[in-house]
Amino acid sequence: MKVGFIGAGKVALAMGNYWLSKGVAILGYSSRNMDSAQKHAVLTNTRAFTSPAALAEEATLIMITTSDDAILSVAETLAGFSLPWEQKIVCHMSGAHSSQLLSSLSDKGATICSFHPMISFGTVPMSGFNLDKAFFTFEGTGQRLKDIESFLHFLGHRYELIDPDQKVLYHTAACVLSNYFVTLLNTGMQMLKRSGISQENMMDCLKPLIEKTWENVLKTGPESAMTGPISRGDARTIQLHLESLLKEGRSDWLEIYKTMGKATVELAVQAGRIDPETADNLYKELQ
Repeated sequence: MKVGFIGAGKVALAMGNYWLSKGVAILGYSSRNMDSAQKHAVLTNTRAFTSPAALAEEATLIMITTSDDAILSVAETLAGFSLPWEQKIVCHMSGAHSSQLLSSLSDKGATICSFHPMISFGTVPMSGFNLDKAFFTFEGTGQRLKDIESFLHFLGHRYELIDPDQKVLYHTAACVLSNYFVTLLNTGMQMLKRSGISQENMMDCLKPLIEKTWENVLKTGPESAMTGPISRGDARTIQLHLESLLKEGRSDWLEIYKTMGKATVELAVQAGRIDPETADNLYKELQ
C-alpha cells in the first residue's frame, strides 16, 4: 500500500515516520505550505508533492491530516479530480468527525474512513509518541475497508471498529482522559503550591502518587483502585476539604472539587464501598 499525506503538521510527521519504521511505503506530503511539505519530506526521506492531485494520483491510501475544519474542503477538492477512485482509500485522522466528511469521495467510488490513534501527540519529538503502543479506532464504508483492518494487523495494533454516530462521544472521552486530566493535575498542583509545597519539589511530591494511582487503575480498574475519604464514607473529612476551599476563596477549585466528589460518590456506590444512606449524606455535603 502506497501512502501519501495531505497536510504537513505534527500528526502527519509522526505517523509518516512511524509507518516508515514499520516498512510501509510512504510517498510523501502535500500541503498548502510548500515549506512544510518539503521539511517533512526531508525528515522522512520522502517527497514533497506540489499539489494534492499529484499525490492522490500515485497513492493508494490517502491520509488527510489537516485541521478538522479543512477536511471537508480537501475532500471536495480531491473529488473534482478524475482518478480511479474505486482503487483508492481516503482516510482522515480527526477523532471527533466521522468518515461522512469524505462522502463526496465515496460518491466517486473511493473507500472512505476515519482512522484515529488513542494517544496524545503533545509537543514531544516525533520519536516520543510511542505509536507502537497506541490503540486505534476506525470506521468507514467502501469495498476496500478490509484493507484498513489488514493494515492495522500488519502494524501489530489492537483496534476496534467504531459506530460513526458515536465518534463525538468517543472523542469527548479522549478529551476527558487526556486534556482534562492535565487540567486536573494543574489544579491539584496549584492547591499544593498554595499549601506550601515548593515548585522545586512539586514533581517529586506528585510522581509517586500519580504513578501508583495509575498502576492500580491499570491492574484492577477504577472500582478497586479508588481510595480516599469518599470510599470510606468519611463525611467529616469532606467537610474539612470544603471549608478549606471556601477559605481560599477559589470558587473554581470548589466547583471542581464538588463535581469530582459527586462522581466519586457514584463510583463508590457502584463499587459497593458505601451504602445508599452514606452516599446521600455525602451528596448533601457536596451540594
